[in-house]
Amino acid sequence: MNYEIKDMRGFAKSIGKTVAEDLDMDKSELKDYITVKNVVEMATQYCIYDKTNKKFLANERILDTILEETRDWIIGLSLARLSSEGHLECAWDDERECMIFWRPDNAEEETD
Repeated sequence: MNYEIKDMRGFAKSIGKTVAEDLDMDKSELKDYITVKNVVEMATQYCIYDKTNKKFLANERILDTILEETRDWIIGLSLARLSSEGHLECAWDDERECMIFWRPDNAEEETD
């Protein structure tokens, strides 16, 4: 089943709100990680464009993909920030073909 997206900007804001809830973030924090424009661009990349009616369409699989990509964007940016601040170390793992992260040897243990 396809769903018609009548307001792409409103749809993008809804995606952001859903992902913020999934990640237990305050909605106001989103602007530090991703813009509405970024989500709109992702949505238009994955949605089906109906040329006849000039509307974007999405099904459950597409919606899941947009939610996952938005979530991954935020998590990736969080990991990059933690690494750049020295809270995490990171490197590319050729065997796994992905980035790996670990706490630096000099990291202090959390006490709370």
